[in-house]
Amino acid sequence: MVMKVISISRAVGQIILLILSVQSIPGVHCQQVIRTINETGPRHVVVYAARSIRTGAIINDKELKETVINTRGFKQNEILSRRSILGRKAKYAIEQGQIIKEQDLVALKNRTVRRPKTSCEFTVVKYVQSTKRIPARAVISSKDLIEGLISTCDSTRWMATIDSVVGCRAKTSIDSGQLITVDVLEANINETEQNAHFGKSVKLK
Repeated sequence: MVMKVISISRAVGQIILLILSVQSIPGVHCQQVIRTINETGPRHVVVYAARSIRTGAIINDKELKETVINTRGFKQNEILSRRSILGRKAKYAIEQGQIIKEQDLVALKNRTVRRPKTSCEFTVVKYVQSTKRIPARAVISSKDLIEGLISTCDSTRWMATIDSVVGCRAKTSIDSGQLITVDVLEANINETEQNAHFGKSVKLK
């Protein structure tokens, strides 16, 4: 009986030492949960891969999606816009859902590659974001969406009000947290109505 108690004590001690050793290893962290609703802290638009992108591939528009997240821990030069990524080559393989940063792309050479125009005027605009995954062909309801305000220099494709999205069918599957853009909706709202609702800038008083 005494031997069993000693062996159990040793086992508990080894487990405690193992836990302490893991906590002391740099880079070992619990998975961070990024919330997009009622989130405090710095928030920016980030671009992520809509599907896997192979090393050396030239990135096109269909391979990109946008979301608004808490960017605490990001460096400012790591946050890229959609237009600054388009036409660039992937330096490494990029997984589906991965946020695309400058270090994931082949460096631009001024002599051989025309640098994309990344400088533009930032304005505060409205956006609509999904709160859950929406399957392709599903009719979108108000419960699937939230609205918000964000500073950006490229919102020409964004839908800006929930009312302009509710009742539309999803043309493709929409990820949880994805910004709703005109290209992910089936053409069941007329062009006039689209122009009246997406990409609106907001003047702050």
